Formats: sequence, structure tokens, C-alpha cells
Amino acid sequence: MPSTEHSPSPGDPHSSTHSKTQKSCGVCSDFRTLRRKQAKEYRKSKAPATTTADAVTTASVPTQPKNSDAYAPFPCPPDSGTLGSSTWTFLHTMAAYYPENPSVAEQYSMRNLISALGRFYPCGYCAEHLKGEVLRRPPDVSSNRALSQWFCEVHNEVNERQGKPRFDCTKVFERWRDGSAGSECFPDIAHE
Repeated sequence: MPSTEHSPSPGDPHSSTHSKTQKSCGVCSDFRTLRRKQAKEYRKSKAPATTTADAVTTASVPTQPKNSDAYAPFPCPPDSGTLGSSTWTFLHTMAAYYPENPSVAEQYSMRNLISALGRFYPCGYCAEHLKGEVLRRPPDVSSNRALSQWFCEVHNEVNERQGKPRFDCTKVFERWRDGSAGSECFPDIAHE
């Protein structure tokens, strides 16, 4: 029986062979930095005045907020414009970090994800458009560059229908993964 266990590929951010890219992974480092900062601030705000021995014990044990409405009041749910912008950010970034040489299983998973968006995306006409695009021109999941180009071309078609300018698809990695030359997009990581 074939193993269902994940076998890392060279472009897999969870792979030990991915260390070069992971060092310059703005998405990864940015999240880690943010999470550490939030945890530190949370511990400071919740730590009671205690002895040093008690403080060490208290600081090492995460606590749950006592107020169940800690996130209230909720902002308004996203409209189609906000949802669309956030979705495109996710899709372009995911494509840019997709492996250069994906395994058959990774290609299958990516096709399934794109197909699922066409079924479950909350904006009905957006979902229908994506389903039509997938039928007309199936996504190229052969590499991160090919997938990035496919999403860019689909996004440009949406932009044209909405009267927005087209994006230069030769710059997808610069926009969604690497940042512009000389930019300080991810100052906490080492760029190579």
C-alpha cells in the first residue's frame, strides 16, 4: 500500500532541504516574528505581580482569555471586494511559494484546491467565473512559475472586466514572494 505520509520535495517549505528558501521566506518569518511579539505582549499583560520563581512558572504556561468577548465587537463581514482582494493575495502568494518541481501528489492537491474554490467560494458569480476558467484553460500546476502565471492571467481577465489595469505577469515573484530590489519588505530575515 502506498504511503500517505508527506514526502518533502525540494520546494517544500516544511522540508529540511528547503533551508535556503526558508531563510528568505518573508511569509514564514513575518508570521513567526509577529507571533513571538504577540505572545510576549500577552504574557506581559496577563502576568500577575509575583515572586521570581512564580513568574517563571506563570510565564511558561499559556493562559486563555477569561473574557469570551475578547474579539468583540466584530468588524463587518467582508464584502465581495474585500474578500476578492484577500483571496487574490492568498492565491498569488501560495502560487509563488508552490514548489519549483512539485510531486504528482502536490499537483493533484493544487488542482483539487482550485476546483474546491469554484464550488465553495462565497461569491457566487466569482466561483462561476473560476469554474469557467478552469474548464476553458486548466491550471498549469507543473511549477511555481507556471501556476503563478496562470493565476496572474486569470486575475488580469477579472481586472479587465472591472476596468482595472492589467498586472505585468513577469513580475509575479517580485510582487508576491521576493519584493522589489532594494526594498525592505522583510527586514527581520536574511536575503540571499
